[in-house]
Amino acid sequence: MKPLEAFNLIDKFIFNARCSEDIHIKSVIGALGIRKDGAIIRSVNGSIRNSFDSSNSTGKNPPSKSNRYHAEGRLLNKIDSGATIYVSRRRRDIHEYAMARPCDRCRPKLISYRVNKVFYTINNDCYGIWTPSSDTDKIIFF
Repeated sequence: MKPLEAFNLIDKFIFNARCSEDIHIKSVIGALGIRKDGAIIRSVNGSIRNSFDSSNSTGKNPPSKSNRYHAEGRLLNKIDSGATIYVSRRRRDIHEYAMARPCDRCRPKLISYRVNKVFYTINNDCYGIWTPSSDTDKIIFF
C-alpha cells in the first residue's frame, strides 16, 4: 500500500467519524497496520483535545505508564513480526496533516515487536519513514 493511500484510509475510518462526534477535538491520531498475510488492522486512537483534562501546571498531559493511548501502540497486539505501520495525525482546525512520528516510549515497543517500517505524517508536503531495525528516518516529499 502506498503511504498516501494509507493516510487517506485513516482519514476515512477515523478522522471524519471522530471529528463529527466531538467538537472539542483538536486533532486525531490513527494508525493502520499491515500484517505479513496482507490483513489490514486499524487503530482508533484517542484524540488531542483543546481542554487539558488532568493536566499538570505546564498545560501538558502527564506521561502515561503505557502505550495504550497511542495509535501505533494499540496495534501491537494485533500484528505480527515484520508488519508495516502507517500513523497519521490530522488537525481539525485547518484540515492538514501534522507530525505523527512515534514517541520515545513507543519506539522501543515497535522495535521489540520487530515492526518492519513505520510511515508517519509530518505535514501536507511530506511524510516520514522510520526503520526500527536501524533507528533511522527518511523524509519523503509528496
